[in-house]
Amino acid sequence: MAALNFSSRERSSAVIFDLQTTSLRELNTALHAPDLSGEFVIEN
Repeated sequence: MAALNFSSRERSSAVIFDLQTTSLRELNTALHAPDLSGEFVIEN
């Protein structure tokens, strides 16, 4: 599973998106959230 994992300043846990099932629109919205810390991990 290819996944994008990121955390935000206001959330205590990471958010994981399965890149095979998550729409690009949903992913783009999440990546532009104002509270995003910018720490990303892409797992393959």
